[in-house]
Amino acid sequence: MRWLVVFVAALSSLSCKPSVGSSCERGEARCQDKQNQLICSNGELISAPCRGDQGCQTSPTGVACDISKNQPGDVCSSYEQGVAVCVDPKKMLACNEGKFAHVECRGPAGCTTTEGRATCDTTIANEGDPCKDVAKACSVDGKQVLTCTAGKMALTFFCHGENGCKAQGGKIDCDLTVAREGDPCIQEMEGKVACNIDKKSIVACKSKKFALDEKCETGKTCSTEGGSIMCAKPEKD
Repeated sequence: MRWLVVFVAALSSLSCKPSVGSSCERGEARCQDKQNQLICSNGELISAPCRGDQGCQTSPTGVACDISKNQPGDVCSSYEQGVAVCVDPKKMLACNEGKFAHVECRGPAGCTTTEGRATCDTTIANEGDPCKDVAKACSVDGKQVLTCTAGKMALTFFCHGENGCKAQGGKIDCDLTVAREGDPCIQEMEGKVACNIDKKSIVACKSKKFALDEKCETGKTCSTEGGSIMCAKPEKD
């Protein structure tokens, strides 16, 4: 169960009964009825649902709104950005810009609740998934690193190496020993070398793109053995 708790003291001191549209201050709320609350959003009261079994309840510490069964599209206070509840082991419902929306928790940890707070592992994502801050993730197919750009997960670079992209312990590990000429790279990778995907040459990150650095001589192929990138004669069986 997830409770959204806000203070009621400021509202109870008003001389007239507040209603939708009344002016308010951040944190003000009261139960409108058993399944809805009046809560302050952008300086005025709105009606927001509390669809969970416990509905809306008032206690000496404030108003408790059970959002455990709220639905995508339900309104929420602009001041409660990020308030969330786990819907199932791989999905979270979170307040985002005044409305609840589903967030996919594709990472290994899924959606977990600790001390009433829902946490979503988004270290595995699809390109185009909504996001915030500077989040990073592996793509679902394990071949790309995605970064939050303008509110959506976008391709940053590929992980063509044998180990691909892996998300473990909240960290992203990308095998960059193999790259394709023309693939994007980031400034921090400037000068980094990799075997071209055809193994016939070595490419290097130059001006945010992998470019040809060295062609392998006839009879040699690009090798990643031991973590070194070099043109070498293939070992005979």
